[in-house]
Amino acid sequence: MQLLLIFFSVLFCLTVEGATTSSSSTTPTTTSPTLVPPKAEITPTKQPPKQQVAKPEVAPVPQSASVIFSAPGIATFQDGQWVGSEDLLNIPKEIGIYVEINKPTTLSLPLSERAIQSEAETLLSGVRLKPRSAYSLYKGTPLPFLHILIMVTQVERGLAVYCAARLFEEVKVDRVQLKPGIIWQAITWEKQELVLLPLELVQKEVQQVVHRLVQSFVDRYSKEEKG
Repeated sequence: MQLLLIFFSVLFCLTVEGATTSSSSTTPTTTSPTLVPPKAEITPTKQPPKQQVAKPEVAPVPQSASVIFSAPGIATFQDGQWVGSEDLLNIPKEIGIYVEINKPTTLSLPLSERAIQSEAETLLSGVRLKPRSAYSLYKGTPLPFLHILIMVTQVERGLAVYCAARLFEEVKVDRVQLKPGIIWQAITWEKQELVLLPLELVQKEVQQVVHRLVQSFVDRYSKEEKG
């Protein structure tokens, strides 16, 4: 009897424990929903288009010229030609004058260097230039000076006379480095004539040629001054 009671007690305990276990295992597990934030729409930033930097146009190097400017002055290449012009802009007011007459020693001529220089001085003074003898230095040198060159030789029917008026100035030459006190002088303006004359007219005609040459210098200077 006592064993039977023990048996039913154990059975009752097992039944209650099984019910409890079954009840707890069948209870559903609730899970809180997780909020997912909406994805932000990322708009790509538009980069401004790169500006194309225009390369400077390089003019082709000329290979030939149909015309050559062969006088002192300023020059440039234009339309297939090497062209230029005389230029007397900003020359000093004081201009020296140097007259040189070259002729055979056996030839006697009625030409006077002093008379030719006086003619040139008169023309230069008329445009407010200050002519001086080239032997009278300007800032330590004879430059600038107007060289009036006359070359005479005998020909069959008289005389061949070459006349030139040439302006000498100090210039810079890149190919040489000069020591202090040494300068490079060059012809920067020039006019010239070649004439055939009988001996009896040489004095009159030469003075007229010199007048034309120096007047050409004066006219160009006046044009540059007026702008």
